[in-house]
Parts: sequence; structure tokens; C-alpha cells
Amino acid sequence: MNNPQVAAAMKEMFLKRKKGAGVHPGCTEAVVCAGQLAQYLGVPWESHAAELVDPLFHTGLTPMLVTTLAQMSSHLPGLTAGIRERLLESIHQILAKRTWRHTSGAVADSAKAVVALGFSGGGGGTMTSVSEGGGGGGGGGRDGSEGLVRLALRTLATFDLDHPSMLAFMADCAVRFVKP
Repeated sequence: MNNPQVAAAMKEMFLKRKKGAGVHPGCTEAVVCAGQLAQYLGVPWESHAAELVDPLFHTGLTPMLVTTLAQMSSHLPGLTAGIRERLLESIHQILAKRTWRHTSGAVADSAKAVVALGFSGGGGGTMTSVSEGGGGGGGGGRDGSEGLVRLALRTLATFDLDHPSMLAFMADCAVRFVKP
């Protein structure tokens, strides 16, 4: 297997969706494949997986993405800190409707893209606690993103997001949900 070519093809699929091309044929499979390759190839895949973390977030936050990121984090520990930061930024963007004060630049812009894409709801995944009841993206919430908010909260509860500023992070996110 030619890892650089596989990673380049996957990256292209992830970024095509970002540019408004909708769900690119094969994108769903590529998200699953990224996690499977991390699980089965391990360290030889790490440098290629590192190049995919940012583009993966452009596919939108889904249970399948969270499962893939968990696989990558578990089998490629060198990527864990970066995955955590990206997840926290995306979750903050979903819950607080703005970038997290600790993040700027490309990471913040990418998190905004996740919210702009919304929750596609598709895809399976092996992380039962995340994917249970997370289907459907629209409807019901104040801003039409109830499913995305639920997924963000489930991800917070199930993904190891140990961070020194977690209390401040959660307080900042909760402000939007507190009635005056």
C-alpha cells in the first residue's frame, strides 16, 4: 500500500466537501478508513494521519468522525493533543456559537466550517455511547441544530478531553443556555 497516495486521496475528498460539493462519493468511507488505518497500521500511518486531522474536521461533526478520531487518538498517541484541541474548538463553536478564546487562525476557521456544514447525521460508527440517538441534524432547537448540540455534548462526555481550562471552557459554553 502506498500510504502517501492513500492519504492524499482521502485529504482531497475531505476538502472537496468543505468547498460546498456536498457529500463527495467515497467521503464517508474515507472517514471510516482513516480510523481503521490508524488502528491496523499504527505508527507507520501516523505522519499521514497527522496531515488528515484538519481536513477530517471539514467533513462536519458526526458520530462517525468522533469514532474515527477516537481510533486515531488511541492508536496514534502523538496525535492526541492536536485532536483534543480541534475537538474542543469544534465543540465550543457548536455550543457557544463562537470560537474559543484560546484558539485562532486556521483551527478557529476550520471549527467555523464544521458548524457551517452542520450535522449530516450519517454514518455508523463503533462508539455506541456517541452514536446512540445522535441521528438527524435539524429541527427542534432554538437555532435548528439540536442534533449537533446533542452530539457535541455526547462527545464531551465520551471522548477524553482532559484540558487544564476545562472548567472555564464549560462555563463559557453554558452561558448560551442559561436564561437571563
